Amino acid sequence: MECLYRCGSGAPSTQKYHLYPRSASVGDLLLPEGIVCDSCNNYFSSLENHFTQYHPGTLERMFGVKTTRKGKPPILTHQTGTVTKENGDGESTVNIPLAELRHEFQENGDIHFVGTFDRKPFDATIVSRVLHKIAFETLTAYADDEPEFSPWNPRFDPLREYVRRPKVGEFRPFIWKTGQIQQDLPTVFPVPPTGQGKLLAHLCEMTFPGIAYIVAYPHWPTPQQVWEASCDNVVLSGGMVQPGPDEIRVTLLKVPDTPGMQEPPDGP
Repeated sequence: MECLYRCGSGAPSTQKYHLYPRSASVGDLLLPEGIVCDSCNNYFSSLENHFTQYHPGTLERMFGVKTTRKGKPPILTHQTGTVTKENGDGESTVNIPLAELRHEFQENGDIHFVGTFDRKPFDATIVSRVLHKIAFETLTAYADDEPEFSPWNPRFDPLREYVRRPKVGEFRPFIWKTGQIQQDLPTVFPVPPTGQGKLLAHLCEMTFPGIAYIVAYPHWPTPQQVWEASCDNVVLSGGMVQPGPDEIRVTLLKVPDTPGMQEPPDGP
């Protein structure tokens, strides 16, 4: 079988090939054997290592991923220090060094302890290429039933080239949203048509612990039209991106006053 990226290596595939970067994920999601050659698999490993350590969901990974592919608890080094994880029987503890710690009093008497930390900047172009790589490879599920969506279709050649051999300065936007998100299979869905009835694009949503990313399939429409969905962040240009400070909030409930001793009433 020809390599999905048409790299010309001619070498057979002998390694397992994960759709999601393994150390950034929960569980295994494998592509059929032989779709991507070993040469491309090895080439992508450096991109996926950067994604695993720097993408905007790295802290969420600390909570969602119990062990890395080497069987060890994940670690994360950010601007304030190193985040570590300790796995016990049935529970885990994540230790996060903070740049700032303050408290806020609430009207109901609760106290909020608020810690802040700065994430490390990530290379938006690398993150974009990894996300578009996952989206491109997701199309292998459509190859048999929908030829228009087959990744071997020439209409996806620009996407194939962007993932494997991007042009200088080339960048494809992506968005992300955070929250109570569980990792699942990638999904493909259409953007509603415009008033003229023209379909804007198909989007691919990829989920990791606590974060979801969305990219668009070609032909690429105006980004402002695609990104009307409610999301936390939109990245429209490449280079190093520094996310804003994150906050961790812990609520300490007000301890009720201890009732004083009362005198017993008179009489029996």
